[in-house]
Amino acid sequence: MPTTTSDAAARTRIGPYAGDALPSLDGFDADSNFLVRASAGAGKTTSLVARLEALVRTGVPIGDLTAITFTRKAAGEMKERLFERLQMLQHKAPAGSDDARRLRRGLDDLSQCFVGTIHSFCARLLREFPLQAGLPPDFDMELDGREIDEMKRRAWQQYVRRVHNEAPERIDAVQAVGYTPADLYDQFTVLSRYPDLQPYTEDIPAPDLDEATATVAEFVRAWAPYLPTPLPDTSGRCCNALSAIAQAEQMLRVNPPETPAEQAALLALFEGLAKDDNRKNRDGRRGKMTPSHWKENKSHAKELQDEHLAPLVDDIVDPLMTRWHAHAHHVCTQFTHGAIEPLLTLRRDRGQLSANDLLLYTRNLLRDHAGVRRTLHQRYPRLLVDEFQDTDPLQAEILFYLTGTDHETTDWRATNPAPGSLFVVGDDKQSIYRFRRADMAIFNDVADLIDAQPYGEALTLTRNFRSTARLCHAFNTMFDAPFTTDRAEADAAPTHNLPADAVQAEYTDFDPHRTTDPADPVCYQSTIEYKKYNRSEAIAEADAERIARYIHEAATANEPLQHGPNGALVQGEPGDFMILTRVTSRLSTYAEALARYNIPYVVMGGKDAHESRELHALVQLLTCVFRPDDPLAHLAYLQGPLVGFSDDALYRLKQHGLVLGDTQQPAASSAPTALRERLATAQTRISDAHNLLHEQRPAPAIEALLDDSHLYARAAADATEGSLNAGRLQRILAEVQAFDARGFSAYEIWRELQYIADGNADIDGMTLDTGSDNAVQLLNVHKAKGLQANVVFLADPYGGSRSGGITEHVRRQENEIVVPVLNAYQHNTSVAAAPEAWPQFEAVEAVLEDAEAHRLEYVAATRAKQMLVVSRYHHKNDGYKPGYWRAVDAYCSDHDVPELPRPNSARPNAPTPHVLHNLQEHLDEHQARRTELAQHTYRTATISETAHSRAVPAASDSYENTLGNALHALIEQVVMQHPARPDYKPAHLRQLLIEHEAAPAQHDVLQRMLDALVESPLWNALAEAETIYTELPLSRLLPGDAERDADTVQHGTIDLAYRTGDAWHLVDYKSDRIENPTHLRELARAYASQLRLYATAWNEVMGTPPESARLWFADAPRIGLDAGQPVELDG
Repeated sequence: MPTTTSDAAARTRIGPYAGDALPSLDGFDADSNFLVRASAGAGKTTSLVARLEALVRTGVPIGDLTAITFTRKAAGEMKERLFERLQMLQHKAPAGSDDARRLRRGLDDLSQCFVGTIHSFCARLLREFPLQAGLPPDFDMELDGREIDEMKRRAWQQYVRRVHNEAPERIDAVQAVGYTPADLYDQFTVLSRYPDLQPYTEDIPAPDLDEATATVAEFVRAWAPYLPTPLPDTSGRCCNALSAIAQAEQMLRVNPPETPAEQAALLALFEGLAKDDNRKNRDGRRGKMTPSHWKENKSHAKELQDEHLAPLVDDIVDPLMTRWHAHAHHVCTQFTHGAIEPLLTLRRDRGQLSANDLLLYTRNLLRDHAGVRRTLHQRYPRLLVDEFQDTDPLQAEILFYLTGTDHETTDWRATNPAPGSLFVVGDDKQSIYRFRRADMAIFNDVADLIDAQPYGEALTLTRNFRSTARLCHAFNTMFDAPFTTDRAEADAAPTHNLPADAVQAEYTDFDPHRTTDPADPVCYQSTIEYKKYNRSEAIAEADAERIARYIHEAATANEPLQHGPNGALVQGEPGDFMILTRVTSRLSTYAEALARYNIPYVVMGGKDAHESRELHALVQLLTCVFRPDDPLAHLAYLQGPLVGFSDDALYRLKQHGLVLGDTQQPAASSAPTALRERLATAQTRISDAHNLLHEQRPAPAIEALLDDSHLYARAAADATEGSLNAGRLQRILAEVQAFDARGFSAYEIWRELQYIADGNADIDGMTLDTGSDNAVQLLNVHKAKGLQANVVFLADPYGGSRSGGITEHVRRQENEIVVPVLNAYQHNTSVAAAPEAWPQFEAVEAVLEDAEAHRLEYVAATRAKQMLVVSRYHHKNDGYKPGYWRAVDAYCSDHDVPELPRPNSARPNAPTPHVLHNLQEHLDEHQARRTELAQHTYRTATISETAHSRAVPAASDSYENTLGNALHALIEQVVMQHPARPDYKPAHLRQLLIEHEAAPAQHDVLQRMLDALVESPLWNALAEAETIYTELPLSRLLPGDAERDADTVQHGTIDLAYRTGDAWHLVDYKSDRIENPTHLRELARAYASQLRLYATAWNEVMGTPPESARLWFADAPRIGLDAGQPVELDG
């Protein structure tokens, strides 16, 4: 059990934090392992940074510290924060003290401290040991969702083809239970997310369906004569029993079932028909019969329902079909699971890894290679992990393998982390990423493992530094009951076989740090009245309008808004407000409302980039470039926003020779002049785009297309939604630049843009206010982690019922995953075949989903610093309808929460469009401004360019520059693995040469140069070094003067810098072919000025000059000369 300790005492042990002061380290516990449960607003990241800085102050080398967080953005912020804290503390430390010296050393070596995501950390480990991990050294870790999906489909197709050729009986077995391989792809996609788990099946023999089939056939023949003729057309609301009998009668008459699969299809028509449901006016899959559909045979329908249907279904069909589905599930899952290993192999062989692959291969590397584990344990002796509540189970294994003292065991729970090696912080009440494999039970397992250690402890932080005291007390009331109820119901349901800790976190009350007037309300409700048919979109529109109007009034009021006699005072900037929704589908509704009120906002989690009209116009243009003979693409372009022909205009052009699918065929001269000229302009744009894409790299070419076609200007010109439209286009352009950087061709980028425009990629849009601190934050709850605002709106109130069926269940303790055979149609997925125990698994999963819904509410509500507003939907007959915010709804109902006052201000008028009376004058001014902005305000130059005033003498038989590139890459690898002696096989060296476009036959030259390094005094000097940098980028600013009309940024890369004691040493490698001693001296003189400039830049950036600098000529030992050539430094 967690130790009960005061919050302040726990924080001191974790790492003291004293704001701008230098805190005492009395009570700091550097040698214990901690799992810290830190409630919302308790400062999880602050605690982790405080521990980092305290460890540095106790003398721990900062290179021994590894900090892992949830996102790249959080990692960047953490590293910046750590730098600022170390810098501030160094100024506070007494001069000459151990604190000052250690903090200075920490700042100098900050780049040696890894701060990043678990996936980037795993990639680093795998790149150090790719051969042991079974991966190519140049693997790619940047697969996006589309690439992952395409590789899954390719692996599945290859697998099915191979099975068809090599073991067709396996496909026969699947078809014998009524399925085809194509029916199993959806099950495969789910299983592929859990390659570390075994699929759960029940090996049940196929039941005999003959007797049941005969019984059903007799039943159908008896009741078919009573069917109405013709069958009623009730638009899908026909009685299920009537429909089942009709379909069965036709099946028996046209194609009598002979095989078990055909018999099962007949029985399936009656499956579940006897189960009632209370829906009104319609018959669902399990609904009652509708006697009126039987017309004159209503009495027979009543007899059928009361006496005959239930015995047939409940006693014969349902039990038999349950066993049949379990048998079919076993057969199908055995087939489907066989495709998982080929998928992993395909990605591994191509060196294209998903995020989950990185975790899986890293876990396997550490689990299966004791030597690698021992080496990495020494290299990364202290791990600190933020946001641990949403960890993937594989991540927990990786952490324990890395920190454990038992390097031989393959059971991660038995590794026994070394003292002080592991610090994890999180809040199990904020565990909300089950859909990404996060498992709250793992959080509790790790807590128990750490707490059971003699030098480990689970601590709890409850002090809330974010919210007012009144809000903290409201949160305690809101969430204590639902969290406690979830746990109690779990304990009371032994059939679930889940402990309470695996279902729901234990709620701990907040201890508020802030105080407030107890008379001030801090929670309000905003009631949305009944909308016809309860249309969720109409409800959201009304809610968005009210919220936008309130924010507009609060942000523009000269005086604070007063809510009642003792109400909260609200006045602020747009950045003081946050709007949260549970789902992303209606974020755009709220964005449009904010835009109507001219309120700046940023959207996160909207996944709405595909809604960009300008994106679709760009795709239409590119489609005509790459498919010029496609008449439909040509038509879409001509009717799209870039051209805008009406149907009538196209009809008239068609009469005068327009040929759809021929993008260069002009209209006949007889066509109306205006139409003919517009068509010519449209066709010229296509040919210009074609030329541009073939003359430039894709990214600048597409950027030029956007500019030339005025799409960006069109997007930004909208008076109300210009910021949103232009921001979306900027986001698309960022994607194009990323594709270009990865080497995609223009054709491939067009395909990617088409994929995005079709809505298949989850890409957030942007606004022109993205990145601004003074904009309303609009986002769904899953994007809200770590964010806060003075006023938080819990919006989009109608919804919250479980959408879609449950399609998977993880049995973590058994190392199993349960995945039924699925029927997927559009956005709906249903279960086709499942184990007999599936109803129990489904019930467990429903319990877990409901518990997570309460945690999502907790995350959403606790973003508020001063005021919380919850939107509620009021039905005209049923009162308040609980939606996504059920716990907060209940609080509002039970505690007389006041209604948020409705602002009186009207919607502001849209800005008056600016009319250009002299277009040419405006264009000239615009071009002059562009020319002015295009002038260089600074220049760039490399140190090499600046230094090489002396010609570098080349040998008569020089090596290619590409060999030097390969040598630099090789030396960087071996130096980072120092002191281990490198052992590279010729195949590896050849591969390295190929990657750098050098001749593979030169692998012996590369090996000779590597051997020279290992045998040199430099290698021995590195053994004594305390800090080593390889390929270190360095830059400095040279102000403009009489010789330079603009400032110059001079940059370069130092091949090697290492520190011994307080002295730094610089080394520059050279791969020139050496002819004789004289040639070596000439080369040394030629390169010396470059190294001196590096030394000068080092002194300016680091504040201390290097003690030595030397050139290292890799080819010199070939003719018996010393590779190391010292360079005399200035001053």
